[in-house]
Amino acid sequence: METEKENWQHTKVEIQYRYAWDWFSYHAAQRLMGFRFFLIIIGGVFVGYLRLLTSKSPIFAGYICVFGAFISLGFFFLEIRNEELVNCGRHSLDKLEGQIDMQIRNNDKERECLKESLGPFIRWLFCITEDWRPTKKTCIEKLTRHRCWLRSIYTIVLIIFFALAILTFLGKI
Repeated sequence: METEKENWQHTKVEIQYRYAWDWFSYHAAQRLMGFRFFLIIIGGVFVGYLRLLTSKSPIFAGYICVFGAFISLGFFFLEIRNEELVNCGRHSLDKLEGQIDMQIRNNDKERECLKESLGPFIRWLFCITEDWRPTKKTCIEKLTRHRCWLRSIYTIVLIIFFALAILTFLGKI
């Protein structure tokens, strides 16, 4: 029979785990929701740019591009903050998993399931053999992270809008 202290420790771990999971889950969802909003806003900005460009208002079209670049930069930095908050949850889950004898976070850190998740075509394309183990230095390990894709997209869109602004102000478009 559990003593009152053992019961409290069990309840405390449950509360800590639920709190850490809710924190992680909420901020991971915020990260993807922010990206969806970015796509919608940038789509609207680009449509505005095209409309202003075709209505013979290139100066305003250029300013719209500057706004698009600014929005991209803002979302880039929000992505960094969102990852920071997600990592806070990850670190807490790392500590708690040891107490409840689970390995999900450790498996994720070590990318234990990456090879089977790639599927046969990608394994063939990247010459991944049976004895292959992912490391932080491999291209495929980096390409399968949210950080890589979200930040790349924000950066590419920023560069495109910045280039469009310059070309528009110079009268090249």
